[in-house]
Amino acid sequence: MNYQKKYNPNIIRSYHEKSINNIYLYCYISYLIINASGTKKYQAARATLSSRCLQRRAKTLNASELITEKDVPLNQEYIDFLIDLGATIRHELKWMNYAVIDCDSALAAQISILPFVDTLFTTSNLATEMGIQSYEDAIPIIPSEKKVYNSLQDSIQGVPVYGYTYYQNEHLGAATMHKMGYFGDGVIIGVLDAGFVV
Repeated sequence: MNYQKKYNPNIIRSYHEKSINNIYLYCYISYLIINASGTKKYQAARATLSSRCLQRRAKTLNASELITEKDVPLNQEYIDFLIDLGATIRHELKWMNYAVIDCDSALAAQISILPFVDTLFTTSNLATEMGIQSYEDAIPIIPSEKKVYNSLQDSIQGVPVYGYTYYQNEHLGAATMHKMGYFGDGVIIGVLDAGFVV
Protein backbone atom coordinates (compact mmCIF):
# COMPACT_ATOMS: atom_id res chain seq x y z
CA MET A 1 0.00 0.00 0.00
CA ASN A 2 1.32 3.42 -0.91
CA TYR A 3 1.18 5.88 1.97
CA GLN A 4 1.58 9.47 0.83
CA LYS A 5 2.98 11.65 3.60
CA LYS A 6 1.23 15.01 3.86
CA TYR A 7 3.17 16.41 6.79
CA ASN A 8 5.92 18.95 6.33
CA PRO A 9 9.20 17.21 7.26
CA ASN A 10 10.78 20.61 7.92
CA ILE A 11 8.31 21.18 10.76
CA ILE A 12 9.19 17.85 12.36
CA ARG A 13 12.90 18.53 11.84
CA SER A 14 12.65 21.97 13.42
CA TYR A 15 10.94 20.51 16.47
CA HIS A 16 13.60 17.82 16.71
CA GLU A 17 16.37 20.43 16.57
CA LYS A 18 14.69 22.48 19.31
CA SER A 19 14.28 19.38 21.49
CA ILE A 20 10.84 20.37 22.73
CA ASN A 21 9.45 18.26 25.56
CA ASN A 22 5.75 18.50 24.74
CA ILE A 23 4.27 18.82 21.27
CA TYR A 24 0.56 18.40 20.62
CA LEU A 25 0.00 16.78 17.24
CA TYR A 26 -2.84 15.65 15.02
CA CYS A 27 -1.88 12.12 14.02
CA TYR A 28 -4.04 11.05 11.08
CA ILE A 29 -4.19 7.29 10.56
CA SER A 30 -4.44 5.79 7.07
CA TYR A 31 -7.98 4.62 6.34
CA LEU A 32 -8.72 0.91 6.37
CA ILE A 33 -10.90 0.43 3.30
CA ILE A 34 -13.96 -1.77 3.77
CA ASN A 35 -15.11 -3.53 0.62
CA ALA A 36 -17.83 -5.93 1.70
CA SER A 37 -20.60 -6.05 4.27
CA GLY A 38 -19.33 -9.35 5.66
CA THR A 39 -15.90 -8.11 6.72
CA LYS A 40 -14.93 -7.53 10.34
CA LYS A 41 -14.19 -3.87 9.66
CA TYR A 42 -17.65 -3.40 8.16
CA GLN A 43 -19.26 -5.09 11.15
CA ALA A 44 -17.21 -2.92 13.54
CA ALA A 45 -18.36 0.19 11.68
CA ARG A 46 -21.98 -1.00 11.68
CA ALA A 47 -21.86 -1.58 15.44
CA THR A 48 -21.07 2.10 16.06
CA LEU A 49 -24.14 3.36 14.18
CA SER A 50 -27.67 3.48 15.52
CA SER A 51 -30.65 2.38 13.44
CA ARG A 52 -31.83 6.00 13.59
CA CYS A 53 -28.56 7.11 11.99
CA LEU A 54 -28.85 4.54 9.19
CA GLN A 55 -32.48 5.52 8.52
CA ARG A 56 -31.44 9.17 8.25
CA ARG A 57 -28.62 8.34 5.84
CA ALA A 58 -30.90 6.13 3.73
CA LYS A 59 -32.98 9.20 2.85
CA THR A 60 -30.15 10.78 0.87
CA LEU A 61 -27.50 8.12 0.23
CA ASN A 62 -27.26 4.99 -1.90
CA ALA A 63 -27.24 1.67 -0.06
CA SER A 64 -23.52 1.23 -0.82
CA GLU A 65 -22.78 4.57 0.87
CA LEU A 66 -24.61 3.99 4.15
CA ILE A 67 -21.50 2.62 5.84
CA THR A 68 -18.02 3.67 4.72
CA GLU A 69 -14.44 3.50 5.95
CA LYS A 70 -15.07 6.77 7.80
CA ASP A 71 -17.35 4.85 10.16
CA VAL A 72 -14.67 2.34 11.12
CA PRO A 73 -13.35 2.99 14.64
CA LEU A 74 -9.71 3.98 14.94
CA ASN A 75 -7.52 0.90 14.71
CA GLN A 76 -6.79 0.07 18.35
CA GLU A 77 -3.57 -1.74 17.40
CA TYR A 78 -2.21 1.52 15.97
CA ILE A 79 -3.30 3.50 19.03
CA ASP A 80 -1.67 0.92 21.32
CA PHE A 81 1.50 1.08 19.22
CA LEU A 82 1.69 4.86 19.64
CA ILE A 83 1.20 4.45 23.39
CA ASP A 84 3.90 1.76 23.54
CA LEU A 85 6.28 4.16 21.80
CA GLY A 86 5.65 6.69 24.58
CA ALA A 87 3.01 9.01 23.11
CA THR A 88 0.11 10.13 25.29
CA ILE A 89 -3.27 9.95 23.56
CA ARG A 90 -5.25 13.10 24.38
CA HIS A 91 -8.23 12.61 22.07
CA GLU A 92 -9.49 10.25 19.36
CA LEU A 93 -11.85 11.25 16.56
CA LYS A 94 -13.35 8.50 14.41
CA TRP A 95 -14.88 10.76 11.74
CA MET A 96 -11.57 12.33 10.85
CA ASN A 97 -9.57 9.18 11.66
CA TYR A 98 -7.02 10.89 13.88
CA ALA A 99 -5.75 11.01 17.42
CA VAL A 100 -4.39 14.08 19.19
CA ILE A 101 -1.14 12.98 20.77
CA ASP A 102 1.32 14.52 23.19
CA CYS A 103 4.98 13.62 22.79
CA ASP A 104 8.46 15.10 22.64
CA SER A 105 10.16 16.22 19.45
CA ALA A 106 12.31 13.10 19.10
CA LEU A 107 9.27 10.83 19.29
CA ALA A 108 7.37 13.06 16.86
CA ALA A 109 10.11 12.50 14.29
CA GLN A 110 9.90 8.75 14.90
CA ILE A 111 6.09 8.67 14.62
CA SER A 112 6.14 10.71 11.41
CA ILE A 113 7.73 7.84 9.46
CA LEU A 114 5.44 5.05 10.68
CA PRO A 115 3.74 3.30 7.74
CA PHE A 116 0.23 3.70 9.17
CA VAL A 117 0.59 7.43 9.85
CA ASP A 118 -0.91 9.35 6.95
CA THR A 119 -0.51 12.92 8.21
CA LEU A 120 1.17 14.50 11.21
CA PHE A 121 1.07 18.18 12.13
CA THR A 122 0.87 20.42 15.16
CA THR A 123 -2.49 21.30 16.66
CA SER A 124 -1.35 24.85 17.42
CA ASN A 125 1.71 26.93 18.12
CA LEU A 126 -0.15 28.69 20.93
CA ALA A 127 1.09 26.39 23.70
CA THR A 128 4.70 26.89 22.61
CA GLU A 129 4.26 30.66 22.38
CA MET A 130 2.76 30.75 25.87
CA GLY A 131 5.63 28.70 27.28
CA ILE A 132 3.39 25.78 28.22
CA GLN A 133 5.59 22.73 28.72
CA SER A 134 3.01 20.16 29.74
CA TYR A 135 -0.68 19.40 29.41
CA GLU A 136 -1.19 20.13 33.10
CA ASP A 137 0.38 23.60 32.70
CA ALA A 138 -2.34 24.64 30.27
CA ILE A 139 -4.54 26.31 32.88
CA PRO A 140 -7.40 27.84 30.90
CA ILE A 141 -7.38 31.48 31.99
CA ILE A 142 -8.14 34.53 29.93
CA PRO A 143 -5.04 36.77 29.69
CA SER A 144 -5.50 40.02 31.63
CA GLU A 145 -9.09 39.01 32.39
CA LYS A 146 -8.53 37.34 35.74
CA LYS A 147 -11.53 39.13 37.24
CA VAL A 148 -13.79 37.41 34.73
CA TYR A 149 -12.08 34.08 35.41
CA ASN A 150 -12.39 34.43 39.18
CA SER A 151 -16.03 35.50 39.09
CA LEU A 152 -16.86 32.66 36.73
CA GLN A 153 -15.12 30.12 38.92
CA ASP A 154 -16.73 31.51 42.09
CA SER A 155 -20.23 31.48 40.63
CA ILE A 156 -20.29 28.03 39.07
CA GLN A 157 -18.20 25.56 41.03
CA GLY A 158 -17.56 22.32 39.21
CA VAL A 159 -18.28 23.72 35.75
CA PRO A 160 -15.39 23.63 33.26
CA VAL A 161 -13.62 26.97 32.89
CA TYR A 162 -14.00 28.36 29.38
CA GLY A 163 -10.58 29.95 28.94
CA TYR A 164 -10.22 31.66 25.56
CA THR A 165 -13.77 30.69 24.57
CA TYR A 166 -15.37 32.57 27.48
CA TYR A 167 -16.68 35.47 25.40
CA GLN A 168 -18.06 33.16 22.71
CA ASN A 169 -19.83 31.02 25.32
CA GLU A 170 -21.13 34.12 27.09
CA HIS A 171 -22.41 35.52 23.78
CA LEU A 172 -24.26 32.28 23.02
CA GLY A 173 -25.73 32.12 26.51
CA ALA A 174 -23.94 28.87 27.36
CA ALA A 175 -22.46 30.24 30.58
CA THR A 176 -25.92 31.29 31.77
CA MET A 177 -27.39 27.88 30.93
CA HIS A 178 -24.56 26.17 32.79
CA LYS A 179 -25.20 28.37 35.82
CA MET A 180 -28.80 27.19 35.71
CA GLY A 181 -27.68 23.56 35.63
CA TYR A 182 -28.34 22.81 31.97
CA PHE A 183 -25.54 20.89 30.29
CA GLY A 184 -27.32 19.20 27.39
CA ASP A 185 -27.19 15.67 28.77
CA GLY A 186 -29.42 13.34 26.76
CA VAL A 187 -30.38 16.03 24.25
CA ILE A 188 -30.50 15.32 20.52
CA ILE A 189 -29.51 18.34 18.45
CA GLY A 190 -29.79 19.13 14.76
CA VAL A 191 -26.68 20.25 12.89
CA LEU A 192 -26.86 22.13 9.58
CA ASP A 193 -23.50 21.73 7.90
CA ALA A 194 -22.46 20.76 4.39
CA GLY A 195 -19.00 19.71 5.49
CA PHE A 196 -19.60 16.11 6.57
CA VAL A 197 -21.88 13.16 5.91
CA VAL A 198 -24.50 12.64 8.63
